Amino acid sequence: AGDEFCLLAFHEQVPEACVFTSDAAQVRAWAAELEAGGGTALCDALLTGLAMTKRAHNGRRAVLVLSDGMENASAAHWKAVRRAALETDAALYVVSLPDWEDVEGWRALQLRELAEETGGRRLAARNAAELPAVMEKLDVRLQYVLAFVPREGLEDKPRHAVRVRLRGDAAR
Repeated sequence: AGDEFCLLAFHEQVPEACVFTSDAAQVRAWAAELEAGGGTALCDALLTGLAMTKRAHNGRRAVLVLSDGMENASAAHWKAVRRAALETDAALYVVSLPDWEDVEGWRALQLRELAEETGGRRLAARNAAELPAVMEKLDVRLQYVLAFVPREGLEDKPRHAVRVRLRGDAAR
């Protein structure tokens, strides 16, 4: 199956669902119409976005968050977001906009750590003009999937530590 996208735009309110499409141009057109403003329900949006990945048809899933890091309107708490992200088989990619660190430094740190834990990463743009170049750096397609099957008796444990070492050019 090809790539599929779902754009979830939000302010104080978060839509309950979004439409999946394989038309990247359509998503770009929708994104171009977005305007920032109002409060930000970042935790609610993250929970909804993570839940939406379960409706996707592809096995590999990613959630891309484009935000200034502000959180001032969510009913959900960060602990619920963290739990959902770790339980969902989706990599979290965060692109932060200007003043992120100044607005809520602790949220930026939490999202960066969570992105790394889920196999994603955090990138920053100093201004809107840098966004296209920053978005090009996202390496969603350049990942490998490593499967781990626990020995008998450990199946019910929620997380397992796995260490992977790479040699040569593969280690970046």
